[in-house]
Amino acid sequence: MSSKMKKTVALPVSQAKEGRKTSALEKSLIRFFERELEVKLTRREMWRSVRFVASLLVLLLALSTGEPLLVLPALALAAYAYRGVADITSRFTEKGGAR
Repeated sequence: MSSKMKKTVALPVSQAKEGRKTSALEKSLIRFFERELEVKLTRREMWRSVRFVASLLVLLLALSTGEPLLVLPALALAAYAYRGVADITSRFTEKGGAR
């Protein structure tokens, strides 16, 4: 009789932490948004901001085509992405908004 046991592989601590490290691109994007918005951002908030800007670019592209069937999904995407950055923009306006 042999009992089957699952073998678990544990990553060394250094490899586990490496997955969580912030890349140079992420750091520069965080610095850019913090400099422009004058608000401290976490990594997650930075990526939400990037998604929001990208969704606005998609909306702008859809608007430039003049095709209403492309504009509606792009508008929905931008609205959904805005939900993720609404708290960031509220902190921005609390600090005095644009210069």
